[in-house]
Amino acid sequence: MQKLKTPYKFTANSHTLMKLLRFTLVLAGCFAFCRISAQDPYFVQAIHANKSDVCRGEQVLLSARVANANYYEFQFLDPGSGHWVRLSSGSIDTTLSLIEHLYYSAGSSFTVRVLLRNSRSEITGDAMDIRVHHPVFDIQPQDLTQCNGGEVIFRASVAGASSYHWESSTNGLDFSPLSATTKFKDINTPHLKVTGIINSHHGLVFRCRVKDVYQCEALSAPAVLSVNQLSTSVSPTTSTAFCEGDS
Repeated sequence: MQKLKTPYKFTANSHTLMKLLRFTLVLAGCFAFCRISAQDPYFVQAIHANKSDVCRGEQVLLSARVANANYYEFQFLDPGSGHWVRLSSGSIDTTLSLIEHLYYSAGSSFTVRVLLRNSRSEITGDAMDIRVHHPVFDIQPQDLTQCNGGEVIFRASVAGASSYHWESSTNGLDFSPLSATTKFKDINTPHLKVTGIINSHHGLVFRCRVKDVYQCEALSAPAVLSVNQLSTSVSPTTSTAFCEGDS
């Protein structure tokens, strides 16, 4: 007697065929959709900067890789109006292209993005923040006057500073880094100490060079050291040393 095929096997085969049919339809639909959407401009690589943390006055190179666009525009966000403003723009081949913009002398932090366009549509990429750093002194060195043989301390301070180094000049124009000696101490701290002051120190100009954690530099205001001479007043009973300018 011939055995009948079980309903279970027949049902399983039917389900398999239905799955294959649905999968074929999905592939066909995806293929048609992909062919259409491929005509739209798109980013192969989003906007990128050679440095996202820069020092004030440095240049920033912005770039992106794009495709299917015949026009691009680098934009920055105007903090005053809240509108996107064109930095630069250009026409490009609709195939894969590298686009760039060199941002000269960044003065403050800013936000940028890229707009792409072709005859079909227009898109904008994600925004990117460029952070601009510059150390700011909260304490500046002040001019000081001291007697020959005395001691002074010049002070400077910057919040978040990673390094300090003091410099000196005899004319206030040409500065050289100080080296630690018996006369100049704590040259790599916020407080420069000048001890055993001598006549040749008169008129020396000091300033402090500071760096932050991003290696951004700032120079303090200059401060002048004035040296007064000692003189001796003699009376019948005692002699007293006076510094010029003392009363």
